[in-house]
Amino acid sequence: MADDDRMPQVVSTAQEHLAWCVERAMVYAEMGDMSQAWASFGSDCRKHEGTAHIPFHLLYGMEMVRQIQSGAGAEAFKDFVSGWSVTG
Repeated sequence: MADDDRMPQVVSTAQEHLAWCVERAMVYAEMGDMSQAWASFGSDCRKHEGTAHIPFHLLYGMEMVRQIQSGAGAEAFKDFVSGWSVTG
């Protein structure tokens, strides 16, 4: 990742942080590296208290395994990771 892909210094809302997480993970997803896309998204989500719950949710783990095993692509990934409810 380029230096400008680092976490923004000031993120005012969890929704903005979620959008940033999705954007960064989609770089990997669009290259076809779905394992790294999931890892990037999960890691980035843990950096904000409003999104930190996402990678620990049972549905997240189940969907990650399902998508990787089925060979789902970038669009299925984006649909899933963009749909989380966040607070803050």
